[in-house]
Amino acid sequence: MVIVTRIRREVLTLPAAPLGPDNPLPPLRPLDEAHRIDDRDRDGLPGDMDRQLGYEPLGSLLPVRVRDGYGRTREPRALDALVIENDRLRATVLPGLGGRVASLLHLPTGRELLYRNPVFQPANFALNGAWYSGGIEWNIGATGHTTLSCAPVHAARVPAPDGGQMLRLWEWERLRDLPFQVDLWLPDGSDFLYVGVRVRNPHERPYRPTGGPTSRCPRSAGSSPRRTRPGTSATNAD
Repeated sequence: MVIVTRIRREVLTLPAAPLGPDNPLPPLRPLDEAHRIDDRDRDGLPGDMDRQLGYEPLGSLLPVRVRDGYGRTREPRALDALVIENDRLRATVLPGLGGRVASLLHLPTGRELLYRNPVFQPANFALNGAWYSGGIEWNIGATGHTTLSCAPVHAARVPAPDGGQMLRLWEWERLRDLPFQVDLWLPDGSDFLYVGVRVRNPHERPYRPTGGPTSRCPRSAGSSPRRTRPGTSATNAD
């Protein structure tokens, strides 16, 4: 069988603001407000989401540092990217920025399936500050945008379940003290990007994963902006 899935390195150049240094001061401010929801708003939530929102809320960002040194002046900057593609789809991943899937292009039609942000501009939306919009992000460990939103993750080419190649991203989530991995692969002729997420628990205490991947899709004529949160049925907790 001819394996047509390809993984390669690429440089993505776009107007980008500098991330700047992390805040040297320890984040002592509690996170109570970020993990609290009014009881009146719970009535309209799905049951699973309601239960997860109240599960082991974080009280502190420690040992993570606040990332608030980013600027507002955007200049053309080169970002390291990893591309995985077959004859149908091309996915562009940014390993230096949380493993974000920045683009998912349908090759036969040239249609971009995600919202592809034309600039990189951090804003104060992550649990520890800097976050940017667009693509698919991996929120693992806590309710809110991950502290790894603008941080590098590890990446490697590994064998895929179909015998081809797949891209593996992994890192240690420090708020919950857990390692996780995200596998991305494109089987021959597939119109779907396959994703496998695994969270390992090396501790004696139990842990139930919270959060999950969040994707942003482009707005079409006559529609409202959409943000979809795929289910976590592909997540295995060991």
